Amino acid sequence: MMKHYISIAVAITLVISSGLAKAGCDPCIQAAAQSANAQMTAAINTVTTSVQANVSATQALNASLQAVNTSLQATLNLNTQQLLQGLSASTNRIELSIHQNSKTVERMTDHTVKSMVSALKEVRIAEEIDKNNKIYSDELAQPLSGEIGANRAPLLKEGLVHANQIWQKMTEDMDAWNNNTDDVDKAGKGMKKNLLLSEDEDVWNPIPLVTQRQITAEESIDMQKLLTMLVNPVPLPKATDEQMAANPKASAYELERRIHNAKLGLIHAVLSKTIADKQPLIPISEEDWQKGYVMAEPDVNGKVSIMSMLESETIGRIGSEGWYQDIKTKTPAGIVREQVYQQAINNQLMLRLINQEEEELSMLALMAISEIEQSRPTLPNTRR
Repeated sequence: MMKHYISIAVAITLVISSGLAKAGCDPCIQAAAQSANAQMTAAINTVTTSVQANVSATQALNASLQAVNTSLQATLNLNTQQLLQGLSASTNRIELSIHQNSKTVERMTDHTVKSMVSALKEVRIAEEIDKNNKIYSDELAQPLSGEIGANRAPLLKEGLVHANQIWQKMTEDMDAWNNNTDDVDKAGKGMKKNLLLSEDEDVWNPIPLVTQRQITAEESIDMQKLLTMLVNPVPLPKATDEQMAANPKASAYELERRIHNAKLGLIHAVLSKTIADKQPLIPISEEDWQKGYVMAEPDVNGKVSIMSMLESETIGRIGSEGWYQDIKTKTPAGIVREQVYQQAINNQLMLRLINQEEEELSMLALMAISEIEQSRPTLPNTRR
């Protein structure tokens, strides 16, 4: 387009130059003017055409730009929609992931909390079990006396029952001895005294009856003989029914004899209790009794006496270092158990003391009766 403007300027310059050159020549000027006009018209037409072409190109460019703009906007809208859709999907996925993660974290938290609670419970239970074992286990809470006593309780029961049976049998034998007087006459008294003198020297030995806590079977028989000799070596003869019917004094004698024998029976029962308690009647177990403070020694038959057992439970504890060492290692529960076992022994000893007091009262009552009988007034002789 600039070229067309340059051509028009050149044409105008040429016209002016021609006019100046040819001044004074009107036809020439007119011809030059017409030629210049034609050139100018052609140049203007050319410029107009060029401008129109430029306008068309501009319109085409504008249309192209509008199309591009529309396409770009459509593309941007599509990209924006896709981006929004992608963001929405990503957001949904993120929300779902967060929700799932939250559920997972919640479940894991619940599981962790439950696991911790369960672990704490197990730890607590373990602590209680450990504490319970320390307080009540056999190693720390069961004293040696409890282990021994619990295992031998049936044996003690058997021995105590047997001792009472022996004591009752000795009392019955003494009663039979006092009343079996059919052969006791003047000659019979001499024979019985000779039999007494013929007894072995061991029969006359009172030491086992006084000092020993346990005697043998042979010593038990000897002690029973000695006790019989001490109480009633030669029983009084019995008055027959014919004698009592013929002589009133015979009835009085028989009454006095029976009262006398009853007193002797009471005395013998008190003394014979010691013999029964010293006889080895309690079976002893080597697994349970021969340990710790136990000092009771069984006889050839594997038995010990009640007195020997009580001595072991009392003096045996005092003189046993092992018993003190055992108590030092026990828990409070073990100490309480030991106190319970000792209280059982104390109760047994208290029972024996009560029985001995009752026996002492019986002896005192017999002495009082004898004194009363001696001081009893007699009826005056009214016979003339």
